[in-house]
Amino acid sequence: MEHLLRNTISNDWLTLALLVTLLLVSWAAYLYPRRFRQLLLLPITDRYFHLGGREIQLAHPFNLMLFGVQAISVSLFIYYTLIIDPNREFQRPDILFWQICGGYLIFVIVKFLLETAVGRVFNIRTVIDQYLYRKLSYRNVMSIVLFVLVVLFSYTFQPDSFLMLIIVGLVIVLNLIMLIYTYWSISGVIFKNSFYFILYLCTLEISPYVIAYYQLA
Repeated sequence: MEHLLRNTISNDWLTLALLVTLLLVSWAAYLYPRRFRQLLLLPITDRYFHLGGREIQLAHPFNLMLFGVQAISVSLFIYYTLIIDPNREFQRPDILFWQICGGYLIFVIVKFLLETAVGRVFNIRTVIDQYLYRKLSYRNVMSIVLFVLVVLFSYTFQPDSFLMLIIVGLVIVLNLIMLIYTYWSISGVIFKNSFYFILYLCTLEISPYVIAYYQLA
């Protein structure tokens, strides 16, 4: 009898990524229980933004841990969105994931550095920091929801293209609602620096996504 070698693709990388994400969420909830509870309640109350008084805590360890959750969850969600297309074949799903994750991290970090630099140049650092802090907080909440979805996709059911399209649409709508609510929440500060803030929106909030869309389309 002739023995045939069968190529199998290991999902150890997926288990590792989900485990790291779960650990980050658990550490954040354990080390900062009050902050974590208020973050989960952010869609219905803004008490989370008053925990540190008026201090804007972008580099707080809690935010850094949840940014790690965000990077992995968003990357896995994009990964599942890509592999849903039957016309695309990926020989190494693990490499695809790390490419997505690396690209996402580079995009977000470079964008953040440019945003803070613009804040200093135009002397609107307070406005930009408030905006970035609120945006980061809302996206951290969304990343926890995406993590739950990714776990379901990995171990419960494989989504079809129609379901994934609906979920992507909901994510985009929720992200837009989050941005609009963020603008409204700090509208008083924005109006005092409206020209520079509009310039910031056009150059660093809208154009990067337009460029990324046309590059990936």
